Amino acid sequence: MTEPERDQWLPKTKFTPPKPTRHNLQRPRLLDILSQELLTHALTVISAPAGSGKTTLAAQFIQQAAGVPWAWLRLDGNDNEPATFLAALLLAVQQAVPSIGEVAFHLLQRLPAAQLHGEQILGLFINDLAAADFDKLVIVLDDYHHVKNPEVHALCEYLLENMPAALHLLIMSRIDPPLPLARLRMRGQLAELHLAELRFNREEMTTFLRHQWQIELSPADLQKLEQHTEGWIASLQLLALALRRLASPEQQTAFIARFSRSNRLVFQLMAKEVLAEQPPELQAFLLQTAVLTELTPALCAAVTNNPHASSLLADAYQRRLFLTAVNDEMSMDTAYRYHDLFAAFLQQQLALTYPQRLPELHLRAAMAHPDPGEKVHHFLAAGRVEDAAAVLEKLGRRELQLRYIRRKTYDDICLLPRETLNHHPWLLLTLGAYHAQRGQITAAAPWFDQAEAYLQTNSNPEAEIELLLGRAWMVGSPSQEMLATIQEMLTVTPHLFTPEQKATFHSTAMWHYMMHFDWVQVTRHVLAGIDLVLHSGNEGAATMFIQAFGPDLLFNDRGLAAFEPLIQAQDGLPGVDSWPMQLNLHLMRGWLAYFRAQHDEAEAAFLAGRHLLQFGSNGWTDGHLACLELSLLRWRGEYGRLLTRSKEIMTQLKAGNVAGVFAELIPYFQGQAALLQQRPQDAVLVYEQLRSLQSKFFGLYVDTMVALLGGQIALANGRLAEAETLLIEAANLHRQTRSAIWYPHPRLALARLRLAQGVPQQALLELQDVLADVERFQMPGLLLMEGPPLEPLLRLAAEHGLRPEVITPVLALLAQATEPRATAVPQSNETISPREMEVLHLLAQGASNRAIATALVITERTAKAHVSSILGKLGVNKRGEAVARARELGLI
Repeated sequence: MTEPERDQWLPKTKFTPPKPTRHNLQRPRLLDILSQELLTHALTVISAPAGSGKTTLAAQFIQQAAGVPWAWLRLDGNDNEPATFLAALLLAVQQAVPSIGEVAFHLLQRLPAAQLHGEQILGLFINDLAAADFDKLVIVLDDYHHVKNPEVHALCEYLLENMPAALHLLIMSRIDPPLPLARLRMRGQLAELHLAELRFNREEMTTFLRHQWQIELSPADLQKLEQHTEGWIASLQLLALALRRLASPEQQTAFIARFSRSNRLVFQLMAKEVLAEQPPELQAFLLQTAVLTELTPALCAAVTNNPHASSLLADAYQRRLFLTAVNDEMSMDTAYRYHDLFAAFLQQQLALTYPQRLPELHLRAAMAHPDPGEKVHHFLAAGRVEDAAAVLEKLGRRELQLRYIRRKTYDDICLLPRETLNHHPWLLLTLGAYHAQRGQITAAAPWFDQAEAYLQTNSNPEAEIELLLGRAWMVGSPSQEMLATIQEMLTVTPHLFTPEQKATFHSTAMWHYMMHFDWVQVTRHVLAGIDLVLHSGNEGAATMFIQAFGPDLLFNDRGLAAFEPLIQAQDGLPGVDSWPMQLNLHLMRGWLAYFRAQHDEAEAAFLAGRHLLQFGSNGWTDGHLACLELSLLRWRGEYGRLLTRSKEIMTQLKAGNVAGVFAELIPYFQGQAALLQQRPQDAVLVYEQLRSLQSKFFGLYVDTMVALLGGQIALANGRLAEAETLLIEAANLHRQTRSAIWYPHPRLALARLRLAQGVPQQALLELQDVLADVERFQMPGLLLMEGPPLEPLLRLAAEHGLRPEVITPVLALLAQATEPRATAVPQSNETISPREMEVLHLLAQGASNRAIATALVITERTAKAHVSSILGKLGVNKRGEAVARARELGLI
């Protein structure tokens, strides 16, 4: 399911730099360094402790960098979630260049969490940047030290390794970021500023005090001040606030002499002095609002219960009391932040001075704050644990409904005491679902167990439904008892189920029953799910169910007719524009067309689906789309390419997290391709490989496949008795599996065997069994899966007048499929022959001319001629360029 809209989680102030004011000292020395270094290096890092002026310096730089677009992103703890980080990054850039990252952001919004591949999202973003019409773009990542998640660091590293030359990244952090800085230094791609460069020198201190604060100090006092503060701007600014109120140079000299302690202690002492000199009402305002992360007039008024809060906030800003404006100054919705050091000081003073007020202040903040995460923080600080639990329960139920639990939600729930959690089943279910989504079954189980223990003595039907669905979702193949319980609840109390929960149940149930070959139940849940999609109007339910589609489901008792309403209504389905929905609809259209023997339509749907795969992997869909590709190659008679692609696809699927299990089924295509090329000895090698396979997922399918391929090999070698034994075994197994996705209907091979045995009437009887399935499922395409060897049998059927409305068009398609067909080269008038296409695929594997000649049983001279022809048709000079061009054009 899709998760909540990610841009709704992010405050707009994350994308706004602090506004430089007339009180900020311009630092030409550092600005010149940034001007020279930042725009000539891929990465610039400003790394120094808090209060060193990192953010102010960067804000001043982008303000004066005329003509250079920039994007600002202030990071915080929430950005440790990869999805949130990517959304924030894309939104930040869109503030500067709205056209950049639109496709990537749309995909990120719609992509289910389990299918999120951050590098692919970044790839789309990088491609947009590379194609954009600008010379420079600066992305600023402020407060990078908040990022702790290695996955987010890996995304930044990927961006650095692949970003175009026009892009420059500026990172500010209190520590060096854990990125490959050494490698970037060696390449000359890294510029760095540290505390030594950021410290104010004597000249800057003089200018700062004289022009910003109208304070004149003697050289001796300046030297002491430099020694005491070590050029640290945070303590220097506080000292200036204190020095300004002293009337004479002598008093200033005495004051400076008192402070010879460490920088941090200087700051604490100075802050205390500065706070003490403020008017009482402002002192109270500063202390009370220290509980807030971000200050707005509305929040300050709620927390302080002071009608003058807005004026006090503006006054504090004008007094330069370590407040930073994070959006347009002095507007009605101006937001501010205290400097981290000053905020920590105020919080410490508040706890010391008015400890009894803290719960009340946090409670006011919780009641007024619009952000759920902040509400939780304040409720917990106020000791209102149950109120915090109520906020999180509402949030958790929403995310359970959407089948996506955010890391931030998980972390916030974990802040609650375990005793509280044990009495809130929805929170326990949310924690379990978080782990289940990520495949962490062992970690998920205890949370579900605890929820179940609570629900055994505290009836809550809605939570009980979610528990059952969560367990079913977690284990992948639930017990029939579990499914029966959910079904009974759905029948008795359908109003308690959300559309998303119904879709989850029907999706889980139909695959469970299909793996147990209970086709009556498969059909029941297929039809119920389709009806839900068509009539609920719920995007979540539609996406959940359509993403669960697999071509095996087409063999339900209603056949292709069951899915026809979905195809007819597809343009009006909720969420139809989302990437996962589009991918699975293309897959569905492709397989429906394939089994209808409409191979041009099937090819078009396959190509559209493969195009969408560049936006991200989709687990099971990868395997089903790969099977469609191989089936189309088999139908077209491109057996050499079928062999090559099956090997490539096996490698690709094995690298996948979910789709890797499909690699167990691919070898059959290799064996059949070898037989169709009259190379039975190669088919024997595949047969032995399949026989040794111990499949955890497709046991009966693999058994059927082994018996079928063994029978086909025996038939090709004239061992008819052995062939009969194996093919009868395959046909009997197929009665259970029913699905003919990965291999042809076994009775087609059995019918060919009867013809070879000289009993044509029995051959026609076997064919009639297949024709019964063709009629039952509306699948004339089943007859094409055996390939040209079936043609004599079909001609015999035609002579006997057996189902001419089916046999005649299938014979025509077989004849068409055996004709060699050239492939058009897009953007040119050239075509590539089937043999050249086989050579091109071997080139993509790095094959030499000699290797090509051996693989295709041709001379090395002929292989070289094919390579030269391909280079000319693609308009390139080198073999590697030919492969790159072919991939660019979608030829391979």
